Amino acid sequence: MKIHLSVFIFILTFISCQKNEFYKAKNINLKGYNTILKYQFDSILKFTPFERFDLYTSDSENEIKALNKLKYSFNLKSYILKDFYILNTENIDDTIFIYDIDHVDYLVYDFIQNRTNEVPPVVGNITGLGAQYKVNVNNGEILVFPYQ
Repeated sequence: MKIHLSVFIFILTFISCQKNEFYKAKNINLKGYNTILKYQFDSILKFTPFERFDLYTSDSENEIKALNKLKYSFNLKSYILKDFYILNTENIDDTIFIYDIDHVDYLVYDFIQNRTNEVPPVVGNITGLGAQYKVNVNNGEILVFPYQ
C-alpha cells in the first residue's frame, strides 16, 4: 500500500510540475510583465490572429521577393524568424511592401496587460524589436522604422 501511495504522489507531483511550467519573455525586462504559464503561452501562439513571419506567404511574385529580402536581413541579424509575427501589411503598387512586425514577446506582454487591466509601466516598443519595415522591390531598399 505504501508503494502505491508514493507512486500516486510522484504522478501528482509530475503533473503539477508540468502545469506550472513558465515561459519568460526574454526581450521584456519588466517584472510582472514578462512571465506567463507555458500553457497560456501555447494558447497565445495557437489562437493569435497574426501570422508567423517565417510562415507568411503571398500570391504576388513581387511580395515574395520583398519577403525574401526582409527574411535575409533578419537572418543577418541572427533573428529567429519563427519568433516574429506580422501584425499588419500594406501593398503600394505591388512595388513597395510595408510590414508591421514584432517579436512573440510582445504578445506575452499584451496578454498580461489585458489580463490585469493595469496601465502598463512603459509605452512604446516594449521588446525593442518591433518595427515597421518598408521594402522596395525595385531597388532592394529596406527602411526600418522602430516603434517608439
